[in-house]
Formats: sequence, C-alpha cells, structure tokens
Amino acid sequence: MILLRVIREIFGRGAPPALPRDEAGCDEVMENLWRSGKLSNATELRRNQELALAVYDSAVASGLLPCEGQFDAAYRRALVATENRPYPLRRRLRFHNLYALLGTVLHLDGAVVECGCFRGMSSHLLLGRLKLAASGYTGRGYNIFDSFEGLSAPAADDAIPTEHPKAAGLGQMCQEGAFAATLETVRRGLAEFPAVEFHPGWIPQSLAGLPEQQYRFIHLDLDLHDPTLAALEYFYPRLVKGGIVVCDDYDWPGARKAIERFCARHGVAFEATPHGQAVLRRA
Repeated sequence: MILLRVIREIFGRGAPPALPRDEAGCDEVMENLWRSGKLSNATELRRNQELALAVYDSAVASGLLPCEGQFDAAYRRALVATENRPYPLRRRLRFHNLYALLGTVLHLDGAVVECGCFRGMSSHLLLGRLKLAASGYTGRGYNIFDSFEGLSAPAADDAIPTEHPKAAGLGQMCQEGAFAATLETVRRGLAEFPAVEFHPGWIPQSLAGLPEQQYRFIHLDLDLHDPTLAALEYFYPRLVKGGIVVCDDYDWPGARKAIERFCARHGVAFEATPHGQAVLRRA
C-alpha cells in the first residue's frame, strides 16, 4: 500500500482505496502520475514516472489484458529503455501483434526495417524479439528511417473528416513536427543494439541510393499519405517471398488512402487488424 499512500500525497485530495480494476481507470491514474512531475525537477519527474510504471505492473498482474511472459518482459524493457509512457493499456495489443508478426518471418533471410520510430519503442520491442531468437544479437541488419524532426506538413490527402470516429485525437496529432525525437534520444534508448543502422531524412529522399538488398519485415509508422505510399512503393517489391509489411496507421485517413491505393494499383491483398494496422504479405 506504499504506492497508494504516495499517490495520495501527490494528488492531495486522496486516492481510491484500491487501484482501478478497469483499463480507463488505470490509464487515468498513470497519466496523472506521468504528467504530475515538475519538468524543472528531474528527480520528481523520474519518481512519478516510476510510480506510473508501478501502476502499470499492477494492472498487468491483475489480468486486465491478455499476457504472455516473453512479450510482457520485452514490452516493459522497451518502455523503460525508451522512457515511454505506459498508457493507454490497450495499445499493448497492437504492440503484441507487431511482435508476433515478426516472429512468423524469423526463418526468412533479409533485413528488417522501421520507418518512423519516434522514441524507438517499437524498434526496441522488435530488436528484443530478434535477440530472443539469436542470443548476443546487437542490431545487425536492422534499419531505422526517420526525419528525427517529427511529421512533415500534412497534405490534402491527410485531411481528417469531421465524421471520423477519432477526429479529435487525430486532429491534435496530425500536425507538422508532431512525434519529434532526436537521433541522440533514439540511440540512447536503443543502446543495447549498437549495430542498428540509422537513415536520417525525409522519405522518399532517404531511400535514394540505398544498396540493393532484400527485406523480410517492414514496419511503417509514418502516419501521413505521401511517405507511406513512397515507402510501400520502395520496400514491397524488395520483400522476400513470405515477407511482411505492417502499416501501423490504418486508422489515419492519409495512411489508409496510401495503403488502399498501393494495393489496388498493384493487386496486393492486405489484412486490416482490430488494432488499427494493415498487414501486407508477399506471396
């Protein structure tokens, strides 16, 4: 109960006698803790972030979401290494699906790519899965493409219809410069994997002049139409047979248009997951 006593001290008004037993309640407690530290006080900020992680651990232990030992351990390591917020809880399902999909292509040859890494959370998770399959893995054959300046300016295809069920949230995120993290920040979060190759710059310019090679797994988290379409046009033809592209942003109007246009143009089938992803497999 030390955790609850500290939470009461932070909020001042008192905390519930027990941690919430639902996702929304746990998310609220974690968000309040995560944001309550004073940015000018690094010690207080880190303390409150650790408390938020303690709430996360309690939520996982209580069985609020399906758990899998290897994934849960890898996910928590990624949260800590990249200093990422542990909420909302529901996003664990999207990350779990990404983690599981990589596991289905480990027998194939080819490089692994992430386009759009933000702070490196999903890359740390994917690299952890590769390390689980090959002890001592240091990131060789893993490539990250990112502007490290956030999103580019949204184009007309990225406009968010007012009737979109997530219009309010997407409208706040779909802004030039959103999701910016420096290359140094990402390198620090992925320090366990020093052989990762970084390709700073805007897509498609950062794809020009790459040495020809084949790929087995591509994760696209680019949010916007133009870079998503350009990445699909470049990487999909270079997938090995059985290789996979996972697009994280099928809920984003621009990315959805890019995925559907690419697949219609090239006769490629894709699967939309319940977690807002689109999955393309090379037949």
